[in-house]
Amino acid sequence: MEDASFLFMFAGVNVIIKITFTIKAGIIMKFLKTICVLCLLLCSFTMQAAAAGPDDKEKIIKDYYFNQAVNIAAGLCIGIYDPQQAPEIAYLRDYGWEIVPFKLKDGKVDSSIVVAKNYDKIHDIDFYVVGFRGSANKSDWKINLDTEQVPYGGSNLEEFINFAQNTKPDENVPMVHKGFNNYVNTVLNATMQDGSSSKKFIDEIKNNPKVRVLLTGHSLGGAVATLTAERLVSMGIEKWRVPVITFGAPAIGNAAFAKAYGDKIVLWRITNTADPVPGSLQTFFGGYKQFGKQYKYSVSPKLATQQHDMAMYFDVSVHNYYDVLHKAQDAGLIAKTPMQQLNGSEPLVAVWIGHSSALEKRPYLPDIQTFLLTEYQNMLPRYIIMDDNINLSNGDFYPMGYFIREAQGMGADYIIIAEMDGHQPQNSENWYINMNQSVFNANGGLVNVVSVSKLVSPVSGNMHAAVYAVKEGRAQLKKSLPFIKTIYNITPQWVRLGEDEN
Repeated sequence: MEDASFLFMFAGVNVIIKITFTIKAGIIMKFLKTICVLCLLLCSFTMQAAAAGPDDKEKIIKDYYFNQAVNIAAGLCIGIYDPQQAPEIAYLRDYGWEIVPFKLKDGKVDSSIVVAKNYDKIHDIDFYVVGFRGSANKSDWKINLDTEQVPYGGSNLEEFINFAQNTKPDENVPMVHKGFNNYVNTVLNATMQDGSSSKKFIDEIKNNPKVRVLLTGHSLGGAVATLTAERLVSMGIEKWRVPVITFGAPAIGNAAFAKAYGDKIVLWRITNTADPVPGSLQTFFGGYKQFGKQYKYSVSPKLATQQHDMAMYFDVSVHNYYDVLHKAQDAGLIAKTPMQQLNGSEPLVAVWIGHSSALEKRPYLPDIQTFLLTEYQNMLPRYIIMDDNINLSNGDFYPMGYFIREAQGMGADYIIIAEMDGHQPQNSENWYINMNQSVFNANGGLVNVVSVSKLVSPVSGNMHAAVYAVKEGRAQLKKSLPFIKTIYNITPQWVRLGEDEN
């Protein structure tokens, strides 16, 4: 007799089975046959589980479209706070969105609205995203704190106003936040700086069935987006043509309102496990109730003052989008962008995307590197991605000669080395996120180098910093390599989002 151990790892199953037994003559073959049967059963089960069926594929593609929409909405919402300088606004323009920011100032309302427009060639649909800014000044907080409720009703602006003034308050009657209601009435009656008006825009939505409008906003802006959608539906517009995505938005009305009107609109509420604002009116004032479909992000308990930060919501929206994108690609539903593009006559560029050891264990690093990879794939007409996850901290392992030899071996004309780095100043909780982008010719001659840095929280604002870095890096790259593309005109794939919510 002899003691022995067998170690089995079944392909595709993250399970290791270690079996220790005593071998006896005559039973070893029986034992091995049993193990073989077990292996076959487990492998069969694994393959069946791994293969995505029709229902799985439908869910994956819906999740993909939804998270793509959330990601665009989040980018617009973070950009609203500084629409002239925000890298997210510039980024969306690069991808074919026409974006016009407006100032809205009338009485107690002093805020910003951003209107983004795109065109879906496949379905022949004009698609708008209208974003409302969250609280940013004293006027906004006066609106937030005007928590008295007014009755809700009517089918046009005049009726909306009269209904709120002439009906006595009653908790059994649908009622909404007075400050939010006044804000929305101002929006519906607004004339913008370019001469356009809300009335004309509403008429366009009503009269043109090929128009879709996604309403979005953060905090106060999310409440305004929600109530605006309710008003538009009350004016006769189908709810699936004006869906809503909000981030950290408070409730807008009482329980009677939620019961009577909660299913009148398509509302997706994005919240997180640490944000107090979505429950603030219920907690501190009472008489309010949320409705709509809630998606709660799980966030780090280290967020502290960032638990309501739009930059945090943007970080998580990017992470979730990449997660479902990879699932859709693995299921064969979305084509993967190739790691090399050799067709054409433009110069061929060899690209290395890497990071320093300082960021090696940071949870946001994979998302930043995926973002960088996608941007270089889009902006370079001809490229070879040599490595998209290289640690560039140690020059002993990667001397310049290494990159030159590898690039020349592929017939490249230029070399781009892009590195994400970071460092934390002494006595500071925040980090500097850096992007170092170096461009060389095939012989190693330096063509251009740029280093972009932005101070962020370790747990919030990292993708905002990455978008800023890429924007600056691309501008410098265009000076040295004028053949790169900076306008992409990629059609959004989620313009019919919400049509199945009827």
